[in-house]
Amino acid sequence: MQHILSYLKNSQSLLRQIEEHLAPYGLTPAQFNILGVLWQAGGKLQPSELSDRLLVTRPTITALLGSLEKKGWLHRERIQSDGRMRLVVLSDAGLALLREVGPVHQAMVDRLSARLTEEEWMTLVDLSKKCNEPLQGE
Repeated sequence: MQHILSYLKNSQSLLRQIEEHLAPYGLTPAQFNILGVLWQAGGKLQPSELSDRLLVTRPTITALLGSLEKKGWLHRERIQSDGRMRLVVLSDAGLALLREVGPVHQAMVDRLSARLTEEEWMTLVDLSKKCNEPLQGE
């Protein structure tokens, strides 16, 4: 039991550091991930595609999109061929934010990556997957 608590404590500590790193920009890690995925996809995706790529539920993605839209970092537009469907579009302000945050975030990722060797990272990922396996599907 102590091993699990230590693992969770360390994971939460890392997440907290990332949250503190993004907070000055008005971003949460989840919001940053949405903007990053949009940028990688060329600036436009359907909400369901974002949900699938980020492994979050549709209601969660809808709430996150609403907060990002209020900040002006993206907007939703109807797909002309099917008026019921929408595309999420990265705005100019969202792109500017990514250009500002991106290099700073990458420097943090680089510092974190330097803590372990490539082999150690692979082992950590494999062990994390192994710990998660019994929980899937229950």
